[in-house]
Amino acid sequence: MNERSIASASLVLAGMILMGMGAYFAFLRPSLLPEDPRFMGTTLAEIETAMPGLLAWLPHVFRVLGGFMFTTGLLTAYVAVTVFKAGQSAAAAVIAVAGLTSIGWMAH
Repeated sequence: MNERSIASASLVLAGMILMGMGAYFAFLRPSLLPEDPRFMGTTLAEIETAMPGLLAWLPHVFRVLGGFMFTTGLLTAYVAVTVFKAGQSAAAAVIAVAGLTSIGWMAH
């Protein structure tokens, strides 16, 4: 297996991981995790009282975030098995910038 094939397979794996994470955020993640109120120094009841619409709005936020993550993973995997594997000169730079500006900024 040559270096480009290893890099392409690694990008496909990373894309599949992002797709899985996106599906989790879009369909399975609860609005608030148990540690969220603890981190904010409050209780779920206080959050519901102070911001009554928050718990109804958060699922929409996580569906959008999950869709973004899934799509980023799908495009990463697609580029890895097509353009990147074919040796297009700009493919590595595009993948690097896309990773930094999508997942990189989100994780910061």
